[in-house]
Amino acid sequence: MPVKDGFVTVNVGGQSMKLLLDTGGFDLTVIDGGWYENQYGKGACAKSESGCYFCPAEAPCDFDNDPSTLVTILEDGRAIRTITRSATVALNGKVIRDFPFKVSVPESWNKTEPFHGFFGIADTPPKVAFESALKFLVRHYIVGRQSYTLRTNVQQSTQFITGELTLGDKVEKNKDSKYMFAEWHTDPDHHYAFPTISLSTTVLQNEPQSVGKSKGLRLGHSKPRLMSLVTGANGIYLPYKSILDRIETKIRRTMKKKLGYSEDKIGKMCYLGGDGFIHVKKEAYDSLPVLNLQLEGGKESKQIRIHPKHYTGDTGGEDVIIYINHFGKDQNMLGTPFFRAYTVHVDYTDNTIALLENP
Repeated sequence: MPVKDGFVTVNVGGQSMKLLLDTGGFDLTVIDGGWYENQYGKGACAKSESGCYFCPAEAPCDFDNDPSTLVTILEDGRAIRTITRSATVALNGKVIRDFPFKVSVPESWNKTEPFHGFFGIADTPPKVAFESALKFLVRHYIVGRQSYTLRTNVQQSTQFITGELTLGDKVEKNKDSKYMFAEWHTDPDHHYAFPTISLSTTVLQNEPQSVGKSKGLRLGHSKPRLMSLVTGANGIYLPYKSILDRIETKIRRTMKKKLGYSEDKIGKMCYLGGDGFIHVKKEAYDSLPVLNLQLEGGKESKQIRIHPKHYTGDTGGEDVIIYINHFGKDQNMLGTPFFRAYTVHVDYTDNTIALLENP
């Protein structure tokens, strides 16, 4: 399936829509089109990537009295109210009848954040009673395996991933494989529901550096932290409150040493933008460090390297944005930059996470 700017195209009950691809979600969730156009005006659904679905006139959506009504609190504190429906769904030419999905409206929502539908490809946590979308596809022989591979266009400059999603494939784990196999870490609440790796150390390195060297500015912490692989995140969100200061310090040192810039000029080259991210002038791009992440677990140490071409975005002006930040407690995520840097294979059949560095 093609993925463009984070979205996949899905047809639900004869209605074509764009849904945000979500490795942290496990179902297909659409937005009630009637609610959306009441909020944003008639025709708003056609002009947006909200994932609008209009309930049939003979079976209107009743979010107050439908027996399937459920209020879900998301990890960031937002809440949605959903009801469950089923319809014929088409995914990249494959037609699936009686596909269960959720129709949603916001219960508690920050209006500055876009409200849109999701196509979740994760598994369900142990305490969730219903079946995941991916498991449903396997049970109905649409795909042969509860797995996916996400290959991205490395040259993209958008905040969310563009590339190709393959469902139901397999990566062989043997000595000839070009993939690096990362240990899948679990927790009691989610078990293997969401792809998660453990980060032991982070180092900001100057290019070029060979793999294995750890010289650079180390961002340490007392214990390993779990990092979720999240397609819906536009950046890499690390478990360090001081991450912005540390990145800025590294860039300033490099500009002074490599380019010979004065403190005054450096101050104009690198600054914190109103969006909460560090902005750097394009002329200082070569001073940006490589983000070297050391993974915990297994017999061998694993390193993943995120280069500036992966973690920066073009503002369309003289600056680039560095999409690395600290989101909050336990909100540690590897988002778009990670998926630009690596082809990611996740297999729920044998709990495998395989990574292939993109050229």
